[in-house]
Amino acid sequence: MQHNTSLQHYRLAYGYQSSGSLDSALFYYKKALHTAIDPKTIAQLHTNASIIYKQLGRYEMALEQAFAALANYSSSSIDQASCLDNIGTIYFHIRDLNKSLEFHYKALKIRQDHGYEKGIAKSFNNIGNVYIEGQMYDSAIHNLQRALKIKKTIGEEKEIATVMHNIGWAYLEKEDLHSAEQYLIHAYTSKLRLKDSLALVYTSNLLSKLYLEKNNPDLAWSYITQTRRLARKLGLLNLQVQSLENEALYYAAIKDFRNQALTLGQFIILNEILLNQEKARALAEMQTKYETDKKDQEITYLHNVESIQKEEIVHQKKMASIAIVAATFFLIMVICISYLLHTIRKSKNHIEQLNQEMQHRISNNLQLLSGVLKMQSSDLSATSEASDLIKITESRVNSMAIVHQKLFANKNKRTINLQEYLEELCLFLRHSFSPGEQLNIKTHVESIKVDVDQVLYIGLIVNELITNAIKYAFTETNKLPQIDITVRGQMTNLIFLEVRDNGTGYDPNQSSPSFGTKLIKTLTRQLKAESTNFNQNGAVFQLSIPLAYET
Repeated sequence: MQHNTSLQHYRLAYGYQSSGSLDSALFYYKKALHTAIDPKTIAQLHTNASIIYKQLGRYEMALEQAFAALANYSSSSIDQASCLDNIGTIYFHIRDLNKSLEFHYKALKIRQDHGYEKGIAKSFNNIGNVYIEGQMYDSAIHNLQRALKIKKTIGEEKEIATVMHNIGWAYLEKEDLHSAEQYLIHAYTSKLRLKDSLALVYTSNLLSKLYLEKNNPDLAWSYITQTRRLARKLGLLNLQVQSLENEALYYAAIKDFRNQALTLGQFIILNEILLNQEKARALAEMQTKYETDKKDQEITYLHNVESIQKEEIVHQKKMASIAIVAATFFLIMVICISYLLHTIRKSKNHIEQLNQEMQHRISNNLQLLSGVLKMQSSDLSATSEASDLIKITESRVNSMAIVHQKLFANKNKRTINLQEYLEELCLFLRHSFSPGEQLNIKTHVESIKVDVDQVLYIGLIVNELITNAIKYAFTETNKLPQIDITVRGQMTNLIFLEVRDNGTGYDPNQSSPSFGTKLIKTLTRQLKAESTNFNQNGAVFQLSIPLAYET
């Protein structure tokens, strides 16, 4: 009886999963697990649930289900290798590349022991992708070439095109544009012939970047427009954002700065929407959990009713017992209804609060971004370098994007650890502006939790001070550029912020302040902060920021 019930739930879950109803599929996979007995069936149920959680972006739950599946698979089996491969992919999504490689290599060894060629090729392909993300391009190409050799032997054109795309991606990141073009064109032609729009749009996007790098804007434009059209059709917001970024680079290449500024505005707004989709997904997950809890309570309630009815039949001749059972049933029903109503009110209030907070964040940040773009466009001159403008604009957007990522990670909290935030921001700026590690950025930041609105302004100020120093301060070639960031608490209601460099120094008599300088002054006023600028073996900028303020 238990086996039949588990099988029915399994079939229902698989049907919902195939039709795209992922929440219903999860519900019935959980039900099937309650009654499943066979270890292989239990492992498959956990694996399917893990895949759904991975699709939903809930990687912690995906790992939990995947490891539960791993415990039920027989050792060194093909099924266990697939499970290890799934775990490696989940770690790849959360950017734990060392863990990802560890599990992909475990899966590869098992597949090699079994001589499972298709699985071996898949493992080499996945390992290659991890190496690309880790910027180890030669290792990536080596593994991807091994995957390609096997795929050609098997003769699956779709799989061959996928590996060709990944090899082209690796060569593009390595800046070997000739080799990248050969592989990407081959992948593009195959996907076009197969009419695989979903795969085609990713290759088209890489070709856009390739031809922009090769200073061929006309050819790049054809792939940009195709990427934008397919991304909109397929609802791929992340590729729409990348397409707008390439479009801005295209306008920069043809020196159409007006359209470049307009495109950057669209890029920033769409990127903001993409960042807030994570919070929207959190709301959806909460709603799903509420619905699942509600169903569980209904099943528990019906089970209680059934138990009480059986008890009434057994004791139908005992009037006193019937009265006691009836009173107990009434009490349980009242408690269940009261608890259910309390849960509904609590969940709905929580959802409404998060939704209001999300709308508040979107509104405030879009207004701020709009103001930044307006000031930037008014400051743009004919002699500006388009690449510098894009890099600086990207750093401003990133300083705000990091805030949203950490706010989402904190779930219900409005405060962000300033130490973690500034260290991540400085790491980004060093890699963005000085990939060869000529620049040294040191942080001396206390672990202070600050309101998200205040962190946003502080991050923009630090971003502008660092980018200004990189752009103007380091003209002497015999000195290693260094920037020091210091943040510490002052008394109980003040933060001391200092940014100093070892460059040529600050010019207090600057006749025409730059856009970055104007932005720093504006943000300082918004924070109600006091600022001091002076020279001491380089430029020193100090701010005393009150923790309690209103914007």
